[in-house]
Amino acid sequence: ITNLYRDQLTRNGHPMWVYGAIKDSIKENSRLVLNADDPLVSLFGKDREDTIYFGADKLDTDSEKFTSVYNDAVYCPVCHAPMSYDTYHYNHIGHYYCDVCGYKRQNTEFTVTEANLDEGYLVINGTDKIELALKSLYNVYNILAAYSVASLLGIDGEKISKTINNYVLKNGRVTTFKLGSRKGTLLTSKHENSISYDMSLKLAASDKAGSDVVIIVDAISRKYFTSDVSWLYDIDFHLLDTDNVKRIILAGAYAFDLAARFSYTKIYEDKITVTESIENAVKLLDTEDSEQIYVITCFSDKGKFLERVEVD
Repeated sequence: ITNLYRDQLTRNGHPMWVYGAIKDSIKENSRLVLNADDPLVSLFGKDREDTIYFGADKLDTDSEKFTSVYNDAVYCPVCHAPMSYDTYHYNHIGHYYCDVCGYKRQNTEFTVTEANLDEGYLVINGTDKIELALKSLYNVYNILAAYSVASLLGIDGEKISKTINNYVLKNGRVTTFKLGSRKGTLLTSKHENSISYDMSLKLAASDKAGSDVVIIVDAISRKYFTSDVSWLYDIDFHLLDTDNVKRIILAGAYAFDLAARFSYTKIYEDKITVTESIENAVKLLDTEDSEQIYVITCFSDKGKFLERVEVD
């Protein structure tokens, strides 16, 4: 189990509800492989013997203070006293402890001992180096989970590393494309999942060569019609307030809802263009500029953009 975050309100409600549903499905003789850095996920292993933990050491990208929009781990999931942290990897993922009941992050058998997102690699257990096709800490946990399970099945660490090196997701969550002379990456971040969005925003904002960022919300969900945009206020759009980001385009039927949300950031208005037309957004990007294009949207909307560009 890698994480439990806020997700689609229409299906999942609160993370504690999801926790309860998963807990009820776990059998007594199950071996659990858990992300020690997520306090709610780690709770599945409390008072269980056959539990393996994976996680990350303190990393150069960490923060000592909480910086996200909201904190779903501000209170201990065991006794509900205020939770303390030694370091935050992102959002509520990090090294935590409760001074009241003693609940804390467990020691990890599989550990990211180094993660260099600028150069694009991570090191597991101090020995196995893996090159990253997607330079995101979010992706680092996916890789670590895969490494942990493969290792528990008896596969050699060096062989696992060589296999995962520069692995590119095949499920459509990351798609590269061309628009004229420009290159771009579409990151599929499910609407109503704010942490997924935050990680995509952080990736786009970290491109030191410069980037144009497009955010498309044209349909909230493929399955439900609610027009509920409250989840936009859980997303840390202020991450785009960096000199690396040259231009921001807000597009789709909910473009002006996005614009209202952006008005609560400190990003200058002259950096932002608002258009309900996805076709017009593509035209605005079709320039001779050299900056990478990052498009952040959901499964329901990604095809509306990709059909207008050349997919690699």
